[in-house]
Amino acid sequence: MNAERRGGAEPFATDYGRNFSVFMNDDQTARIDSMTTDAPNTTTNKSEKKRGYEEGGQKIELLRAKWPKAFPAKSHEVRPLTNGAQQAMVEEFGWSPDYARAVLTVWKLRPAYCNAILRYPTRINLDGSPSGEEIDDAARATATKRLEERTARQARKLAKLAGAEQQRLRAETLNFH
Repeated sequence: MNAERRGGAEPFATDYGRNFSVFMNDDQTARIDSMTTDAPNTTTNKSEKKRGYEEGGQKIELLRAKWPKAFPAKSHEVRPLTNGAQQAMVEEFGWSPDYARAVLTVWKLRPAYCNAILRYPTRINLDGSPSGEEIDDAARATATKRLEERTARQARKLAKLAGAEQQRLRAETLNFH
């Protein structure tokens, strides 16, 4: 069969060079190419996320220098950010989406940000202007959960410290007598 009788379709080959007897048209080839060449590399994504979490505290200073109204130093000035913040960070700094998301998550996990989600009805753009996006119930529920988890961690930590202090005092008492 020649290519004209097949509707212009050409045989395709895998990365290993094996030709298949299946013939595909250009649209099908492009779709397969996009599925194979654009597939996410989970190893890279995981390492980028990890690096973003590790470097997030330092990168917030960079974000604060670029967008001081979106990343203020004073906790009472923190406002909920627009949902487009991650993409703006990718475009501005050339960060991967996974890295940008992890850095942004470091900011959003802060109690001041969670409190801002609960306190304010709308989000802001990175320049500090109103975005018009309202805070939804899911965001409020997530912020509440994060604050509760933080409080529970602090309570466990205090209980552990109190227990250690009691043991120390008992040991001192026993050694004294």
